[in-house]
Amino acid sequence: MKNRVVLSALVCVAFIISGCADPVPTELPADGTLSATAAPKKSVPVIAVMDLSGPTPGLPNIINPECITVDTGTLTAHFKNCIVVGTSAGDLTGDVTAILNGWQSLVDLSAVAHGHLSPFDVCHVDLGCGAFEGPFKGEAPPGGQATLRGNAHGTGDFHTLQARLTAVERGNTAIYDVDGVIF
Repeated sequence: MKNRVVLSALVCVAFIISGCADPVPTELPADGTLSATAAPKKSVPVIAVMDLSGPTPGLPNIINPECITVDTGTLTAHFKNCIVVGTSAGDLTGDVTAILNGWQSLVDLSAVAHGHLSPFDVCHVDLGCGAFEGPFKGEAPPGGQATLRGNAHGTGDFHTLQARLTAVERGNTAIYDVDGVIF
């Protein structure tokens, strides 16, 4: 039970990128074409589902579980440099990798976390394929349903783009509904 709670909290905290105000639209190239190497004229909305669940239902797919330590005196799990992997489907399809740091109360499942999306290799139906990486932060109130926010910059084919995303966990399932914008 203790490991399920800890791992569930890790997923709660494991994704997404430091949320913010509405992005400022950028202009298309002079020829007016939209490509993966040119920022869109308008912001492009993003709706996706991120699945970070591992082989055990409801638990995140953590590559290095030794990154978790538990303080039995305070009943708090601490995680440092945990590598979490998963997939994304919807407007962004591909693979998710995140480095997670933070803590979770084993008493009420509240948690605070931060980390780095590194990388988020995805394809977008209008923008092509590439990767986003950048910081995220998140929290879970008592009960454990996490909200994660972040701001990532594009790399590779997405090198001129940015993504601002918010992910809300579906209960304590390690599955997140993602809403955001690429600009």
